[in-house]
Amino acid sequence: MSQTDLQRAIQLLKAGKPKEAQPILAEIVKNDPNNETAWFVLSLALSNPKQQIFALQRVLRLNPNHEKARSRLDQLTAGGKVKPPSPQWSSSSINVEKPATTPEPPQEAPPVPAWMQEKQTWQAAPPQESTPSSTFPWSEEEQPEEPPAWAMPPAEESAYAQSPAAQPAAAEAEALPPVEMGEAADAEKKPAKKKGFPVSVMVMGVLLLCIVLGMIGFLSFRDSFDRALARLAGEPVYDVSKITRTPKATSESGFLELPPTFTPTATYTVTLTPPATFTPTPTATFTPMPLPDITLSEIEKIRLEVSELRGLSIIEDTSDHVLLRTQAGQFLYDLYITEEFALELEDEVRVLVALGMVKPTYDLVNATLNSRADNVGGFYLPENNDVYVIGERTFTGIEKYIYAHEFTHALQDQHYDLNSLGVYPDCIRPQQECMAIRALVEGDASLSEDLWWLQYAGPQDYDSILAYEPPDYLLPEDFPPPYLGLDNMFPYYEGQAFVEYLHNKGNWAEVNKAFANLPTTTEQILHPEKYEAGEGGIPVNDPPLSDVLAEEWRLLDSDALGEWMTFLLLGYGADYAGLLSDYVAWEAASGWGGDQYQVYYNDEIGKHIMSLHWIGDTAQDNEQFASAMDTYMFERFRGMTTERATGTCYNVTEQYTCLFKTSQGTLWILAPDQGSFELVKSLYPQFP
Repeated sequence: MSQTDLQRAIQLLKAGKPKEAQPILAEIVKNDPNNETAWFVLSLALSNPKQQIFALQRVLRLNPNHEKARSRLDQLTAGGKVKPPSPQWSSSSINVEKPATTPEPPQEAPPVPAWMQEKQTWQAAPPQESTPSSTFPWSEEEQPEEPPAWAMPPAEESAYAQSPAAQPAAAEAEALPPVEMGEAADAEKKPAKKKGFPVSVMVMGVLLLCIVLGMIGFLSFRDSFDRALARLAGEPVYDVSKITRTPKATSESGFLELPPTFTPTATYTVTLTPPATFTPTPTATFTPMPLPDITLSEIEKIRLEVSELRGLSIIEDTSDHVLLRTQAGQFLYDLYITEEFALELEDEVRVLVALGMVKPTYDLVNATLNSRADNVGGFYLPENNDVYVIGERTFTGIEKYIYAHEFTHALQDQHYDLNSLGVYPDCIRPQQECMAIRALVEGDASLSEDLWWLQYAGPQDYDSILAYEPPDYLLPEDFPPPYLGLDNMFPYYEGQAFVEYLHNKGNWAEVNKAFANLPTTTEQILHPEKYEAGEGGIPVNDPPLSDVLAEEWRLLDSDALGEWMTFLLLGYGADYAGLLSDYVAWEAASGWGGDQYQVYYNDEIGKHIMSLHWIGDTAQDNEQFASAMDTYMFERFRGMTTERATGTCYNVTEQYTCLFKTSQGTLWILAPDQGSFELVKSLYPQFP
């Protein structure tokens, strides 16, 4: 693209045609990523705030003294978070019937995590179909330019269309220098000639067929092109919209017509038989094959590049292996699944059932194996300093990209001893600490691989990585629970956002400091400023339920959910009837201060007892969370209310459950009968 193309894009922008300017500008910055002017003009042509911010950040990276870019960036961001588009949120946007006690949500939207910026669920309005001329790297389907339907009531849609967020660049576009385009400019002004002859049915049919085939080809290309280029913008490449909820029939009021559902607990035994794609054997069947010399040469080159880029010296060699995807499942199964581990998974399922995250029949084996491999397609084993790439032995750009991620783990291990972190392969710390540390480790490797791609990938490798679409799961998941996809993505996407926050403040030196001062909660990952301030979770030390329960009840787990799992519980649990919108769930969870859950199980009767005690950062946070939790339980157990002097209680299929709320916190108790319930309740006198 020449300077003339840039001038033409500016002219289109001034003419009120930003959509036509976008593909021209996208091509310019792709071919010339150091073109400061093109990045700034691109920020004016975009209407999505997050895309505008990325473009402006690239301008400031090239020229920190660019006053206009700095000014626009300050207007678009607040406290380091992206401002959502106008109009502001209102309670009428929430398609859920609330109890009378539910207050109106605040008028300002909360900060949202990285994945949620472009997420579309069944609650969102159908995306506008884009035309073949829209070739801008970010997919419009993954990056909606308007708030979803649940966030923008019909009464406010017209206001949004006239808002500054929808038309962000009018004044700036007029301030751009004048351009002379000669014949190109004249062509813009000439009206299209009208056809003066009739078109036959046959010609129309041929044209229609060509258009359909062209659109199919374009949409297929656009999907892979956009999703891959999203990495350049720091966006997730996974299609989060695949984590969807299928809407049921709706009533005239627009509310979902779903019967109250509650899954009764049941004794569940983990089966050690993995899917039919492979058969377990007593020992690992993988035999390492020598890698070709050309591959070894490529690996050595990537090691040096990643070491230089990451600023960590190579202390020792790694053992490098390539696994075919058909081998990976068997290898991981042989490596991790034992009888003892299966019993642990059995109890883990019971805990998730009590929390309402999975159904009793869900098999955690595949989910566990999927969590042991990185989402890019590889894994690192710190015990023996082994790097595994899932792909082909002849290293293409994809394998190089994966290796850059995994070798970053090797460098981390050599300098910070990953085994000592208590996270790999199994968590031996409190769950919150494990999730936070893993987010640091994976976020570091995710940023490193992206920077390696931008700085070192050759043209052919660059294009193949650009088109790379990693599978959502290494092993197939027929019906994964709603929370699982987002939970698996947390250490990579939210972790990378956390690491980028540190990197922007002090380059890799600031990231290295985090390995000496580890994050402790998912709240710190989601809100890096709280990590910097040293704000940890508020300790919640309730008496053990065993103080009042009989010996038949054994403790399955006592831990904390944290902000992230609290959000998933409210918005992505296994019982669809109670799920809240992303906004309500995120707003309620963002006030998290601390929590403690205790889950006990009676093997003789196959029943749970659970207590879950939340504390917010402030009294207002407590009230907001209690209101959301009240709505969640009301929708989930609707029609099953039972009388009790205090609390809001439900009697559901041999389950007696109540919610208690005070200005100090929120308490949820679940028991198989009211007698057991009252025993547990006696341990919480602070909740009348």
